[in-house]
Amino acid sequence: MNSNKVPTKEEWLIIKKALKEPVYIHCKWGADRTGAVIGRYLVEVKGFKPEQALKMVKTGGKYAGQEGGLKNYPILIRFFSIQQIK
Repeated sequence: MNSNKVPTKEEWLIIKKALKEPVYIHCKWGADRTGAVIGRYLVEVKGFKPEQALKMVKTGGKYAGQEGGLKNYPILIRFFSIQQIK
């Protein structure tokens, strides 16, 4: 997964299953890919609206990584948007 590729539906199901247990989610900087996965989890599992999830994974949000939060990479934001999840 990088700023140009997100998990497939099958890969997301594997990730989502892993998230049922306590797990450490981290990418190289703890921001973009981490934020995209956490954002989708917040929407699908925790019932956040995509806009709320985006706010939470951006810099300063509760779920933002130490090096900052999710940047405005369209593919990563679409990964947990309403259109992508349906």
